[in-house]
Amino acid sequence: MASPPKIAIIGAGPSGLTLARLLHVSEAKVDLTLYELDASPTSRADQGGAHHVHVGGGGEKTGAFDWPEIDRERLKEMLLESVPEECVRWG
Repeated sequence: MASPPKIAIIGAGPSGLTLARLLHVSEAKVDLTLYELDASPTSRADQGGAHHVHVGGGGEKTGAFDWPEIDRERLKEMLLESVPEECVRWG
């Protein structure tokens, strides 16, 4: 039996964490490691900001203007909670 493919994701921002979550819940068995330069999940707690859609960015065609905004740090926190802790390498 072949071993599962090894996948490295660089960056634990919203995109990297979303990919990690999708791979974690997929039927495909993978050996996943997510690498983040930050020392911990809270090292950029003051970064702030919210994710939302801007006019002219295609959101009007997809109906994305109806989606609520979410705080970047809260989004990262929710995504981190949804992937196994041992998959993430900090620092």
